[in-house]
Amino acid sequence: MAVLDVEKLVAEANQHLKLQQKIHPDDPLLSAVTLQNVLLQAQMDFLNRKMEENLHLFNAASEQQIEQAKQVAASLITNAGNHIEQQLDKAAQHWETRLKTAGQQVEADLRQTTWIAKLGGYLLLAAGTIAFGLALGTLLWPILPVLPHKG
Repeated sequence: MAVLDVEKLVAEANQHLKLQQKIHPDDPLLSAVTLQNVLLQAQMDFLNRKMEENLHLFNAASEQQIEQAKQVAASLITNAGNHIEQQLDKAAQHWETRLKTAGQQVEADLRQTTWIAKLGGYLLLAAGTIAFGLALGTLLWPILPVLPHKG
């Protein structure tokens, strides 16, 4: 997981700000940005793990399909005539079913991964909106006129 160099980021940001707008290293906004970065990295790590798991499952299914294809091919070569035709028909139906099943499983896994990615995006958008609001409030508060008190 990447680590934020907060001091470097604060120093760089402060170069572009006026003296009264300088960001302090203990500013809550930095906590929100750091949390947002940690959440984003965690989501990316989770999605990468899921994609790797799905790739391993797909590769394992492919290897199994190849092994079964080798066995069917050897059987077909040793038999002749009608037996070859019957075996080809049977194998084709079997492979079609297996591939449909494997394809459906991969599709379901991808749908789930997509849903998780969308959720992560929404969470990231929400965290970004909150961080933006905090940043805007922090930046605008010192320059807003003082409101008159009723009373």
